[in-house]
Amino acid sequence: MQVKIAVLLLVLLIVGVSVNALWSRHSQETQAEAEMLEKVRILNQEMQAVWQFIEINQKRIDTDANGEYNFKNIYCAIAGKSVAALFMAKNDYEIRYISEQPRARSGWPDDFELEAYANFRSIGAMDGSGAEYYGTTQIDGAQVFRYVSPLYIKQSCLECHGSPAGEIDITGFAKEGLSVGDMAGAVSIIMPIDMYMKGIQANIISQSTMFFLIIGAAIIIVFLAVSILVNRLVKANHLLEEQGKALQSANQTLKTEYEYKSEFFATMSHELRTPLTSILAFAEICERSEDIKQPSNRDALREIKDSGYLLLSMVNDILEVARIDAGRVELVREYIDMVDLIGTVEGSIRPLAQKREIALLTRVDSDVPLIYADWEKIRRIVENLTNNAVKFTHHSGAVEIAVSYDCEASEVLISVRDTGIGIPNDQLERIFERYVQLDKSARKRYSGTGLGLAVVKEFAEAHKGRVTVISEHKQGSTFTVYIPTGDNSLSDEEAQHVNNVG
Repeated sequence: MQVKIAVLLLVLLIVGVSVNALWSRHSQETQAEAEMLEKVRILNQEMQAVWQFIEINQKRIDTDANGEYNFKNIYCAIAGKSVAALFMAKNDYEIRYISEQPRARSGWPDDFELEAYANFRSIGAMDGSGAEYYGTTQIDGAQVFRYVSPLYIKQSCLECHGSPAGEIDITGFAKEGLSVGDMAGAVSIIMPIDMYMKGIQANIISQSTMFFLIIGAAIIIVFLAVSILVNRLVKANHLLEEQGKALQSANQTLKTEYEYKSEFFATMSHELRTPLTSILAFAEICERSEDIKQPSNRDALREIKDSGYLLLSMVNDILEVARIDAGRVELVREYIDMVDLIGTVEGSIRPLAQKREIALLTRVDSDVPLIYADWEKIRRIVENLTNNAVKFTHHSGAVEIAVSYDCEASEVLISVRDTGIGIPNDQLERIFERYVQLDKSARKRYSGTGLGLAVVKEFAEAHKGRVTVISEHKQGSTFTVYIPTGDNSLSDEEAQHVNNVG
């Protein structure tokens, strides 16, 4: 009897672990495919934006300073391929522009891309809206995620691809004799998925092991209880039920928290950050357009850009804090010239300062060396402090960014000084805490999330640095960030090279 029970329980254990592994694999693969599809869609939109930018500005590109036509061999296809090459140089993605009548060997479609062509023709999407073809396949024995989106002939394309067929166009190729609405080719994106597959496999193994241990322990308890006494079996079953409820409750709590966190990242990244980036990009295109002549229209565009950059900065601060909490903040170190970095920040902040009639001054001492740090995080530190300084400084005030070098401590000092409203002494200790805002009234004058200074502190400490503040209420404030040059992490030869270059 005991042997039969043991065999039955063993079979149930194997079946349960197998079903759990299959279900977990299916759900994780579905989620991974959705994430990959979202990424390549965004990448495709960005590539399409490059294409559209060249198309919109083609006439301006081919006009010299005297207003005469001067073809510079810069057009949509060249720009798209060049940007794709730059992108592919820094990752494992592959971006190709293909056609059934390619002008180069690299443009011939493979079997998957030919299937995409057939699919596009079957659905009859002649304007390209919503047309896409994607799936997981293998290339050279490695699994990859593939995505193909069609390109259709527009009026501006006819100069190089229209009629008469065979005539040599301005780029030196024979025209294909295509018309508006014809499918000229497609964008093909290949994404490696080894990282996703390894992650899925590791999760399945860990989940299956945990499931096996939990069920195995429960089976052993039940088996021992049955073999000893019936009433112990009842007690053991009761205990198992209680444990199961507690485990289910804990799993549900963890699942709910994970869903909230995933939903938060998805919303911030997709629903806010991506549209904001597109809005700002097209606002800049419109601002450079000759069609926007009315001052009121240009003022409206500037308001759109200013508000967009403000909201994007808030979203970025929230995302950075979320990454910090998740322990996913990593420093991508490189050699940084502080003159270039301060110039970049000055270029982004100056329009706002000019709008508020605030004098924005910058100074980088000549002895400041190159530092070995994360460019983006140092830029965010300076930008957050300068944004705050401009925001809390009245009209006709002044903001100064100064960079100096302490050779004894081997630190670069970044100071942001303003003549603004200042900070009361009893608030100085709390300003670097998250979500702390001095003005908490319902009709507060200064907008923000209360995360800017917290991000500054976290990024400075990630570089083994620190931040200090000196302020006098209604007189102004000075924030100083101390960033090590990074020499301690280099060999003597490398450190000497950095000092010589600096």
